[in-house]
Amino acid sequence: MSAKRGVIQLSVISVLIMCAFITKATYANDLGVMGETYPILEIDFLDFIQSRIEQIQKNGQWQVLQNRATQSAISYRDRPPRVVGITRARETKSWKYDPSIVLDHNVVSLDGKMIAVAGTRVNPLNFITITKTLIFYDSDDETQVKWVLEQNKKLNGKNKLILINGSVLDQEKRFKKPIYFDQSGKLTSRFGITHVPAIVYQEETVLRVMEMKI
Repeated sequence: MSAKRGVIQLSVISVLIMCAFITKATYANDLGVMGETYPILEIDFLDFIQSRIEQIQKNGQWQVLQNRATQSAISYRDRPPRVVGITRARETKSWKYDPSIVLDHNVVSLDGKMIAVAGTRVNPLNFITITKTLIFYDSDDETQVKWVLEQNKKLNGKNKLILINGSVLDQEKRFKKPIYFDQSGKLTSRFGITHVPAIVYQEETVLRVMEMKI
């Protein structure tokens, strides 16, 4: 039974397939008994699920479902949903972003010494330096891609390229480096970016954010 329970997570697919073949019940007059009768046997639900899985494995449906799931995962990895609400920059704008946070709890070292108390305002740029420029762009816009190529050359590759739309795999082949995607617009939302291309880099103890008209 434990082996049967091991496949219970796969039962959802089987049940959905089963449901597709369930038709609306029909009613008719009693025409009597035709042929030999047999007692109704109760089938163990897990046995039924296992039999359905074995059936779709034999007829090839299982492989079709696996291939479909694999292709879906590849497509999502290559081209996640575009960040909603971001358009091409029509003017150059610049502002500062303060990454400081207010601690909601005490910070204590491993040996029990107090480092900072709750309520303390901490700016991480007082302790670290961001050496790479973040570049946000839409790779479906060839003009933006050409501009990013120029910036990548000027910065000698010391940047992180972040898509808000487009193919990650295509850009990785073109730039021969890892390409990131701002999924759900978390970074652009944090920095207040609504137009691309845009860049973010450290300027003393703040971050400089610039939307670029190109």
